[in-house]
Amino acid sequence: MAFSASPDLSTSGEKSNYQPGGVMQIVRGTAFGRITSNGTDKLGRYSWHCLAGSRDEGIVVITAYRVCQERSNNAGPKTAFMQQYTALLEQGITDPNPREQLLKDLSELIAQQRQLNFKPILMMDANGSVATDEKFRKFLLSNNLIDPYYVKFKASPPTYVRGTKRLDYIVMDESLSEAVARIGYLGSHEGVVDADHSYAYVDFRSDALFRGSIHRPTPMNNRQFTLLKTEKVHEFLELLHKALKSHRIEEQVGKLLADFRHSGLTDENVASYNKLDNLIYMNIVVGVANKIARKDFGYMRSPALTEAGRRLNYQKAILDCLRRNAGPSSGLLKLAELLEEDIPDLPTEGPNLVRDQYRKVRQARKQLWESQKAHHELRLQWLENLAQIRAELEGVPVDKKLESMQQAVLTKMVNRKLTRLTKGDHSQLDRIEVPIHNWYYSSKTEELYHYDRGVFETHSRLGDQKDSDGRPTHFYRHHTLKVLEESEAVPVEVEINDAAILLKNVLPKQAIWQTITEPKEIERLLLERNKRHLQQVSIEEGPATNPPISTFLRNEGISTDSEAVLNGTYTESIEVDPILAQWINNLKKPDAQQYFEQFSIDGAISADELQAAFKAVNERTSSAGPIHYTLWKCMAAEDSLAHWMAIMLSIPFLYGFAPSRWTDMVDVMLEKKKGNRKIHMLRIIGLLAPDFNTALKHFARKFAVNSESTNSLSEEQWGSRNNRQAIDAAMLKLLGFECARLKRSTVACTYFDQSACYDRMLPELSTILCQRMGMSKNLLKARSRVMHAMRRRVQTGIGISNGTYGNEPGEPVLCGEIQGKGDNPSLYNAQSSTMLNTHAQIAPGLRLNSCQGDGCIHRHNVSYVDDNDGNVSADHQLDFVAALQEVIENLRESSQMWNTLVEFTGQSVSLHKCSWQVLAWKVIDGQMSIVEATDTTLLLVDHKGAPAIIQFLPPDQPNKGLGFLLCPDGNQRHQYKKVLETTTDIAMACSSTFLNPSEARQLLYERLVPKVDYSLHLTSFSEKQCEDLNTVVRQHFLPKLGFNRNTPTAVVHGPMDQGGLDIIDFRSRQDELQVPDVIKHLRWGKTVANDLRVTLDNLQLVAGLTEPVLEDTEIGIRYVDRGFISCLQDRLGEIDGSIWIEDAWTPKKQRVDDESLMERFSMGLKAPRNATGKVKSIMSIDILKKLNAVRMYIRVITVADLTDLSGKVVSYDKLTGDFRADSELEWPNQPKPPSSWFKLFRKFFRQTFCWNMPPGSDGDFELDDPLGDWYDVPRHIRWPCYRSKDAIYYRGRNSDGHAVIQMFKKSKHNFFKYESDVESPPLNSHPAQAVLVDDSAWTTKPCRLEPTPKPEARPPGYITHCTHSSAPTLNPKETCSDGSINYIHQTAAAAWIIAEDKDKWIQAAFLMTDVSSLTSYRAELEGIFRSLYHMDYLGMEPTQTVTQWCDNKAGVLKSNDLPETQKTMLAPEADLLLAIHKLRKEVSFSTISKHVYGHQDTKKRKPAKDDDSSSNDENQSVDSEQPTEPAPTQAGCRPKTYKNEALMNMQCDKVAGSITKLDPSTASFPDPAQILQPPYPGSRAMLRIGNKWITSKLPRHIHNARATPKLRAYILKRTGWSDSVYDSVHWPTIGSVRRHSTQSQQRFTCKLMHDWLPLGKKRAFVTGCGVCPGCPTEVETIAHLFQCPNPTTRSCMDDIIAALRKKGLKDTKVARCIWKAIATAIEQFSRGETVQIPTDSTPLAQALSTQSQIGWNYFL
Repeated sequence: MAFSASPDLSTSGEKSNYQPGGVMQIVRGTAFGRITSNGTDKLGRYSWHCLAGSRDEGIVVITAYRVCQERSNNAGPKTAFMQQYTALLEQGITDPNPREQLLKDLSELIAQQRQLNFKPILMMDANGSVATDEKFRKFLLSNNLIDPYYVKFKASPPTYVRGTKRLDYIVMDESLSEAVARIGYLGSHEGVVDADHSYAYVDFRSDALFRGSIHRPTPMNNRQFTLLKTEKVHEFLELLHKALKSHRIEEQVGKLLADFRHSGLTDENVASYNKLDNLIYMNIVVGVANKIARKDFGYMRSPALTEAGRRLNYQKAILDCLRRNAGPSSGLLKLAELLEEDIPDLPTEGPNLVRDQYRKVRQARKQLWESQKAHHELRLQWLENLAQIRAELEGVPVDKKLESMQQAVLTKMVNRKLTRLTKGDHSQLDRIEVPIHNWYYSSKTEELYHYDRGVFETHSRLGDQKDSDGRPTHFYRHHTLKVLEESEAVPVEVEINDAAILLKNVLPKQAIWQTITEPKEIERLLLERNKRHLQQVSIEEGPATNPPISTFLRNEGISTDSEAVLNGTYTESIEVDPILAQWINNLKKPDAQQYFEQFSIDGAISADELQAAFKAVNERTSSAGPIHYTLWKCMAAEDSLAHWMAIMLSIPFLYGFAPSRWTDMVDVMLEKKKGNRKIHMLRIIGLLAPDFNTALKHFARKFAVNSESTNSLSEEQWGSRNNRQAIDAAMLKLLGFECARLKRSTVACTYFDQSACYDRMLPELSTILCQRMGMSKNLLKARSRVMHAMRRRVQTGIGISNGTYGNEPGEPVLCGEIQGKGDNPSLYNAQSSTMLNTHAQIAPGLRLNSCQGDGCIHRHNVSYVDDNDGNVSADHQLDFVAALQEVIENLRESSQMWNTLVEFTGQSVSLHKCSWQVLAWKVIDGQMSIVEATDTTLLLVDHKGAPAIIQFLPPDQPNKGLGFLLCPDGNQRHQYKKVLETTTDIAMACSSTFLNPSEARQLLYERLVPKVDYSLHLTSFSEKQCEDLNTVVRQHFLPKLGFNRNTPTAVVHGPMDQGGLDIIDFRSRQDELQVPDVIKHLRWGKTVANDLRVTLDNLQLVAGLTEPVLEDTEIGIRYVDRGFISCLQDRLGEIDGSIWIEDAWTPKKQRVDDESLMERFSMGLKAPRNATGKVKSIMSIDILKKLNAVRMYIRVITVADLTDLSGKVVSYDKLTGDFRADSELEWPNQPKPPSSWFKLFRKFFRQTFCWNMPPGSDGDFELDDPLGDWYDVPRHIRWPCYRSKDAIYYRGRNSDGHAVIQMFKKSKHNFFKYESDVESPPLNSHPAQAVLVDDSAWTTKPCRLEPTPKPEARPPGYITHCTHSSAPTLNPKETCSDGSINYIHQTAAAAWIIAEDKDKWIQAAFLMTDVSSLTSYRAELEGIFRSLYHMDYLGMEPTQTVTQWCDNKAGVLKSNDLPETQKTMLAPEADLLLAIHKLRKEVSFSTISKHVYGHQDTKKRKPAKDDDSSSNDENQSVDSEQPTEPAPTQAGCRPKTYKNEALMNMQCDKVAGSITKLDPSTASFPDPAQILQPPYPGSRAMLRIGNKWITSKLPRHIHNARATPKLRAYILKRTGWSDSVYDSVHWPTIGSVRRHSTQSQQRFTCKLMHDWLPLGKKRAFVTGCGVCPGCPTEVETIAHLFQCPNPTTRSCMDDIIAALRKKGLKDTKVARCIWKAIATAIEQFSRGETVQIPTDSTPLAQALSTQSQIGWNYFL
């Protein structure tokens, strides 16, 4: 018993029988023996007991009372509140709050006990409700406590007799919830009569409650061995070869193949195959594997741990014999033999025999516990011996092998621990829940649910008949399978007749489920359930099982009818639905028949293909049968075995039969949702024979290649395809809504969810789809017959069932492609593509045009496997009310068509899970807003006419598809909440468990970061939201990493270079993921790129800027509605970043001195750029939004769009709301703004452009700076007349009344005579005035055209040597290039030679500037690109293929191979590779890159050999008539000659090296602006930060751009350095060293660099004393640490300096003079002397001088 009494604080001296407060906790029964400690609170608030569990773990049970009064309640003097308040004051706590103080003290107790591995259970009268008490709720969250009662019942009953809230709670650590057997509250009338609170209770399963998990040994692998056990693999193969040879297996396989070739498919041959197959695999292979596995425990458990367990069992066996007074048992004798102990002589008489033996048992158990806690260390010791054996077999060094084995053990240990923290303990399925009644009714869905063999058959309501309570009485007889809607479900009685099911009686609401725990009953129920589940398509009798579909699906899908379908000649006598006819038509073979000759799929698998297939399989993949993937991978890797194994695997597919071994499979039963064991909610995962499943994967890959090659797969299917990811599909959905919001278009979506996707697929339909892609019929027969003959077992936590189920004669056929089968993804892609293609051909869809009309977002669906979103839009020109009506009608039509198509394939849409949303608009007081709700109901009907209501979601609510909570209105509150919950959960798990710094960092970067990264690809979280997420990480992870949680954020998130910790910053992380993703898609140029460009174009128009919005990020566009791209633009502007997009559309300035209206408005009233050159808006966002609304309504972009033709005046009438420009652009639907907004526009237009006008003037606006001549650029406004130098273009109408543009050619006397009609005015014309006179036009206005400067082609570099005066006439045969890097000057250069022969060549070079990658790889690629560009620039036209020589192999390979995957779009220097390939396509000649070994003149010569006739690599032999020159010879070496490519390479290297040796600050180089610079044509998209183009490692540069300025400011403030001193530090070197250091070294260097080491100066803030312990007169600082005069310290420092001198002379590659100077400087500094700096100007003197400015303490 632990009793905590409240203090007696009575001041009157009178005794009283009443004492408020106090807590008592009693432990009784068997748990009493587990008590290890207990305690109470001296204030009477709580008491606790610690109960020990297994492996030094346990629970701490706390009972607590929290006072009910707040400080503001004026509690009485004798209340518990006042007692605690007074006691807290006496403890020195000022202004105490007893309610809050209890939570704080409990948090400290829980954290303290958790560090000792005791998990908390808190029973508490909280006097507060989680629903209303924010502090109590935060207490539970911060301590990672859950409420298991609410988790189970989703209810909070009142527990106080005079209240309505739950005040009493039993909360606990989340990992203990699995141990809860029962939990609840008694009624207020139960228990103590006078109690005013309800009694709470919880029952635990003690085995689960006290089961240790943190120190639990890693489970033994149940396989005989793994591939890591090299010695076992070697032994297995050795014995297997002997066994196979003795049985002459290879001969038998050959004979079997000959029999099949001779006789074909016969019963005798099939029987022979099965017999041989069983002999090989089930007898020989399994027997050898089992033999190898004997007496081997693997290195997952060390021998010491195994022996400790055996000794415990040994002592227990002796105890059992003594208690029974019996002799040694057989088990005892076996254990004695295993332990090599003598057979024990058991005494039969003697005092205390049993008690003494009990003592030995306890001692053995204690030893086992100690071994279990140290099992990882014991295992590592044992590994040393094992590593020796494996190293010899693998031919690797012992230390390397040992290191890899140790790392594998440590990695598994940590991963297991972290998995438990983040996912909880794994619980196996050892019980299921089944309903008590057979019939239920739900008023929520108005459906009947019939429980039939583990599934619920759902019947929709029929007609409008209702009973007296308003419930439907008639229901359809046909059904679909659904999940029971439990919230409103009640048991009912029904009557079934031929027409309908009648609801007769509704029973009282009661418990629905009962738990089944008996193993045999569980097995029976699951076998029934799985069989009924897979029969659902056959039983429901939908369109797929009726003619005409069933006609061509008969005979396994191989018949004359199916052949007619594939050939497009199928006809049906009955009339079919047009949708069905179109779908059948889409099943015919594609026209590209030539692909089938190249990619035939005939069922034969070669030995090489077999080896590649098994090599690609994960060894840990589960499978059916005793031959697991480890054995298959071992055997397949052997060439001698792979040959006949491939034959055995191919025979069934070549001849079309089902081997008996393949027909045995296992259904693994899994919980779809953790803890939900309801029988209809369980998931089936099929385990098949490994070789059968691997073969299907192999064929599926070929099938996928054929499908992609023939363009048979729909562009709208994003699942299970190369270069397509779920996040890409989510991006499309996001961009669709964002573009619609920009355009104010009306769009709608239906979110479909198919039920039991793979389990409802028809194998016969799969067969037809496979034939469509050229797969052989025998292969498909084998596949189909194996699946039809399957006998399926069920696997749960209890084991694998003995019983089986499968197809039986006379019963409905089992359908479905087994979930877990290797070819399912490819088959479903093919099936869904037929539906998607059909739907796109007949249904309304989504269309959002680009503003200028050259692109559009056009689709009908966004599909990821079975997750499908249907998209529709309304006509953009309709008014908002009509658009809403049209889009809903389009959505209804599209959704019904999709539902119909799904039913054709045997699938079923879970209509109760589907939902729909609409993004529509309304106008309130001239302002746009989104329609929140609609009265329209969306009804869909199934194939028999049963309707279902589809749920409507408001636009501010999210759709939960594809792992991202996307709202049509663009808000991301829901997604932010989800990310915050995820981050908080993992952070709480970190703080509530003991983790070392390495484990905490691994938890952060391997569990938390990957979990949130997916959603951060699409989020637009604000700065505050990101900071809240950062705070959660800092508060919980920093203490575990060895830092104070209040560490400056600049250091926490700062880069390694400046001593930062490089901890995730969520705001930066968004950019680190999104910017590369955007660039990747723009370079890839497919569907996502199209949608990005269309959305960007519309954003450009809405923003009203004439510079690309992502390229010029200095101008903010916050007046535009927030979205993915606009928020990305804001964040790029924060880091001075931009994204260049090739061929990005922008409106053009029309005239000289023309300006963008919104750019000038954003700058403020005549406000220039600020001191940094950046545009800073000084106008409110609200005003800018109003100005932009007026601009979009009148449809203008620049000032020229408003002025008259003179460019001097803007008519007042144009700014009143009566004018709208006739624009060719498709503008957003902008309603007419209020008149006050036009007044505001006129005001700011006058103040911005017409400053000289008097305020309040109502006349026309005369510009301060009149516009000049017109540019020859595209014009979006349709002017009436245009003038060019020799023609007039007039908008008129022809004789038919159609609008045309008439061209009048110049005649005489200012007359222009009509000549013809043209499609559009040419660019070299401008708006003008003219008068039509008969068939002529007359004007006196001259042509005022200012030609737009055309960018001239810039040279690729500067020519350093040229032997040919007329470069274009050069006929080059080859080029050669090389690059050079100078890390001191941080420069790089490329040089190249273009040669026709030895007498005709050009040599040029280029100094790389403004790029982030100063690497030889970049320099080499620059040489390849620029040499190619140089030939094109000079107009050369080689008559033969030009060979481009390069000494960088990676550059050669990449420049020859076109990037073909999304990943390669972000490869280092991908911009240059794309430019090279684009240029190669454009030039008139062909080129190829080849490798030449570089620096051949400086490499060491090999001694000459008699048979060595040539030193040139055979791969580099190229015909060349150019002479070679001898190289200087070395003693013992033969003279060497060089080929021409080698000589050119040497020369290029020399030129490039000479350029990089020049100091950029003093040398004179050509103006970079006059030379070709990035970005290059063909690069498509590039990131620029500041003045540097980022060409590789984009995330790191983005992170540094955001974090470095903050950390720089922090360092400058802390150290007092000037900017020049800061810049003199070579920070990249520090970062490089720190990134390759251990985590403890990174932690130490961080504290050292920022002066956070626990020296006296820092300790003084706590202790008040900061003097050095060695010389108590000085404050201990880092500098003093090295300069302390204490003799002991001085001696140690002298020893260190001596060691440095010695190391410098012997071990380092640093020059002796440099090392000597450094050692001397260190010695001088350590003695407190002034460091002597040499007076010369050598780099050494400069370095020492700079270090003195920085500080030698930082150097040390």
